[in-house]
Amino acid sequence: MRSSGTTQAINKIPYQEATVAAMFIPPAAQTPEQVAATAQQEELIAELAAADTLLIGAPMYNFTIPSSLKAWIDHVVVFGRTIGQGLFDGTRVVVASSRGGAYGPGTPREPFDYQERYLRAVLGLVGLTDITFAHAEMRAANDGEPSLAPFVQFSADSLAAAQATMLAEATRPRAIPAPQ
Repeated sequence: MRSSGTTQAINKIPYQEATVAAMFIPPAAQTPEQVAATAQQEELIAELAAADTLLIGAPMYNFTIPSSLKAWIDHVVVFGRTIGQGLFDGTRVVVASSRGGAYGPGTPREPFDYQERYLRAVLGLVGLTDITFAHAEMRAANDGEPSLAPFVQFSADSLAAAQATMLAEATRPRAIPAPQ
């Protein structure tokens, strides 16, 4: 049981700090304040645990992912809670990605693709390893920038390939795990 002085101090911590402070305490051991602080996190974890497929829309920003996706990851990838726990095993992931430039294999910018490497690494921590990426690259060529005119066809081809990947994933049979 917390003393009233500690409770008052917790109430003065902004919600995000309270969430971080409580997220490493097992749910069964949390105080009512900590339960309230992690309620959204628990909702996101439960939602992901119930999914058989996770679809992530992830445009590339500054060689990586948007901050909003990073915030979601911070809520579902939690040491002692979801990492190594098997909560999401068997869930497949499809990442639909748009990129202003070309970062695919063999391109000069391939070394700057921190988006796909990061997502594979961080999602793998929680057992999400069946990951398919559908990258629509050189999207900036469609914005009418004259210097990118030579890449308009590459952009169209990349978008068509990404759409084909998404269609293939949408129609791919899902393996149903055997009951244990």
